[in-house]
Amino acid sequence: MADTYIDYLECLEYGDFFLNEVQKLAGASALVDIVKLHDHVAGAMIGVAAELEKQGIKRSTVRVDRKEVEARSLALRKDVEKFYHYLGSLDEDVAHDADAFFPGGNQGSLAALKPADLAQKAGEILRGFSANANKDLPEAAKWRARIEGTQGALVGALAGKGTSSGHAIQGTTALVAARETFLVAYNGVAKRIVLGLLVSLGRKDELKLFFKDLQVNESRPSKAEADPPAGTDTPGT
Repeated sequence: MADTYIDYLECLEYGDFFLNEVQKLAGASALVDIVKLHDHVAGAMIGVAAELEKQGIKRSTVRVDRKEVEARSLALRKDVEKFYHYLGSLDEDVAHDADAFFPGGNQGSLAALKPADLAQKAGEILRGFSANANKDLPEAAKWRARIEGTQGALVGALAGKGTSSGHAIQGTTALVAARETFLVAYNGVAKRIVLGLLVSLGRKDELKLFFKDLQVNESRPSKAEADPPAGTDTPGT
């Protein structure tokens, strides 16, 4: 379970998360200078932020957008979970097809889904209302409206976060290079150092607590999407 592709805005999102959490390891061992590691990743992240700001995308705006997306994601997760439990509470003689909403009868790990994936899952659940077996589902209209509402709010928040400035992010040579520098500092250096430190402390399983990308579930995009050539427009999320 991990985000296998970190885009430009996620460099800031995941970077900020790491910089905040890694401070909890300060003084844990003389083997690692947490302050230097913190500053190393911060410097790389600032490089990405500087290039984004040239396009009118400010780090502070990205933070506000992210909070909005997180709030909308939480609301949608709660509605999906409540609907799942509602289906489970129905009497056996109530005609319905739970699998049309949740294949295999399992809602899955909603917390592990990225916001865009959560919105997509909600869309799949909404299609379940069209199944012939669910045409007489009690309170169907109420639940459909609730999920449509919170899904729509999340999609709207994602649309705002996608640009944070009203236009597509330009994958300039400098921005592409800044992202690569961040990935080296974040994936190549920070993760290895923190893992080594945690192993020495007998806390190896805590690695994901310091790296937000290890807490989400997202498939890698196609090669063309994952490595856009410099000078092309790319979405922010």
